[in-house]
Amino acid sequence: MTSQPDEPQRPRPGNEPARRAEADALLRNGAERLVRAQLMTREDQDFARSQKSMIGQTMREYGGRFLFELIQNGYDAQPPDAAPSSARS
Repeated sequence: MTSQPDEPQRPRPGNEPARRAEADALLRNGAERLVRAQLMTREDQDFARSQKSMIGQTMREYGGRFLFELIQNGYDAQPPDAAPSSARS
């Protein structure tokens, strides 16, 4: 098993921290990395769920009006003083 970047570094056997403060710091750093990784994963999942929900809502709203909306968007993109397309030659 390979080490992940956010995994706490574990001391090798015989290489344990010499003092209580070193052990506490090692545990604290490992716990902070784990919490940070969990929060980032949760934020990513929340963002993905939000995007999925927004896309689903948009699909429901535009369901039967897609072609109409496409034509309307093209019409709205024309300058106000543009002649109708049938008059252009």
